[in-house]
Amino acid sequence: NGYGEMTPEWKYFSEIETDADLIVSDFADDGFVCLSKVIPEDTIQEWSEWSRDYTLLCFRQLHQHGHTPFPESQRYKSNDEDGAIEYALKCGIKHGFREIVMRSPGRYEISLLHCDEQHHQHPSLMKIEGML
Repeated sequence: NGYGEMTPEWKYFSEIETDADLIVSDFADDGFVCLSKVIPEDTIQEWSEWSRDYTLLCFRQLHQHGHTPFPESQRYKSNDEDGAIEYALKCGIKHGFREIVMRSPGRYEISLLHCDEQHHQHPSLMKIEGML
C-alpha cells in the first residue's frame, strides 16, 4: 500500500507450558496475548484477518471523508531513519469518534455495532460460544 503497513507479531502461549509471569509481562508490553489450545487457531486466524481488513476499510473511509491524513491506522514516517511511526488519529475520544478511538499508540477500539450482515459480516462466535 506504499505506507509501510504494520502487522503485530502474534505470540501464542500454551497454558501448560508458559509461566504466568511471562504472560502478564507480554500483556503489559503488547496489550494482548493469545493462549493456544483455548480458542482454536483457525478461529483466531479468521478473526485476525477479518479485523485487519475491517480496520483498513474504516480508515480508508475516514480518509475519504477528510477525517484522517492517510488511509491506514498507522504508517512509518517516510523520512525517518529510526522507524518512527505516525498514527492517523491521536489518543483519546476527543481526537476520535464514538465508533473508533485510539486508546494507546497503535491500539484502536472500533465498535462493531454498525456492522450489518450484508456488508460487514464478522466471523461467527458460535464455534467458541461455550468458551466465552
